[in-house]
Amino acid sequence: MEIIILLISFVTCAFAIDPNVTIIDEAPKMIISLSGRKEMIATKDKDVFMTCVVHNKPADKKIEWRAIAPDNTNIEISEDQDSKDAYRYQIDQPSAISWRVKIQNIQIADEMRYICQVEIGSQKYATEERYIKVTEKPQIMDLLTSSNQLVEEGDPVQLTCNCTGWPKPNVKWSKVAGGLLPSGGQEYAGYTLNLGNSRPDHRGYYKCTCQNMVGKDARVVYLGVVFKPTIQVGQMEPAQAYGYQKTLECVIEAYPVPSEDQITWTHENIPVPSSAKIKYIEGAMNRVTTKLTIRGVDPNALGLYTCQASNNKGSTQANINLKYSSQPTPDITGEIIRSGASLMSISITTLLMLVTVGLLHTCKV
Repeated sequence: MEIIILLISFVTCAFAIDPNVTIIDEAPKMIISLSGRKEMIATKDKDVFMTCVVHNKPADKKIEWRAIAPDNTNIEISEDQDSKDAYRYQIDQPSAISWRVKIQNIQIADEMRYICQVEIGSQKYATEERYIKVTEKPQIMDLLTSSNQLVEEGDPVQLTCNCTGWPKPNVKWSKVAGGLLPSGGQEYAGYTLNLGNSRPDHRGYYKCTCQNMVGKDARVVYLGVVFKPTIQVGQMEPAQAYGYQKTLECVIEAYPVPSEDQITWTHENIPVPSSAKIKYIEGAMNRVTTKLTIRGVDPNALGLYTCQASNNKGSTQANINLKYSSQPTPDITGEIIRSGASLMSISITTLLMLVTVGLLHTCKV
């Protein structure tokens, strides 16, 4: 009898089929990485499901879920339907041969290898595994990111952009509308853009962009610089014939922008009378234009004109030297404008048309 029992045991062992373990019904679905690894790409704060199907499971063996952390720490998840951490992992059995694990509200720390296994012998297991990669769309952190700011000329300035996201987002700075950054180039890669000591040309809109494989976030920051006026003149030495109009122009940049009564014109150090035709035109980016129109140039109108602009940071002036011309010259509008009792304005284009019509009429006669 003992011999028969031994023979039966031998035959049973000889023809026994080892358990077969597979993982199916995944959410999200499995992909094969470039390295050949079976991966699942999950979104942070979402639930992840994996179902382990085991064929030919020995009746006395349990199905185990476990994980291997990046530092090789072994994390026990479950045995059959017994969860080791019910707050993080839920285990159910959809069928007699399947064990499903639900990882609730998956986090970045849950990015690791997950293994379903069943023992087939002493320290021997049939296994199947997945590597779960966790992703998070970038989001800029308001409290750790620069906001709109106003600085004094010469103050050290740096703009900072911090964001969450996984894989770790790439951060870059650029200037809105494609302008060059103070450091040169159109882009700077890094969390902190160091501008050094602020200059007037630093002012403007800067854009921070955080981007990774699943998305991006962006923030636009305005940097204003307080500085005293700078002035550019249209022509430093314009010329005009007597009896014709000439307009002198100064373009002023400053912050705060000078008001109309903070801009003055003088002629040979004498204030231009309030009756003179002076225009004050506001522009963009802390810019204002002032124009002085001399309706009829005569010998007394020639000489040195000075436009001066002031704000609470200081005052700046620029000179324009009006000279005599034997021939009329166009004003800044492109027209030749004659002054007199019957003010007549004739553009160069109109003059050419009149001459052409006259020649055609002569030819016909």
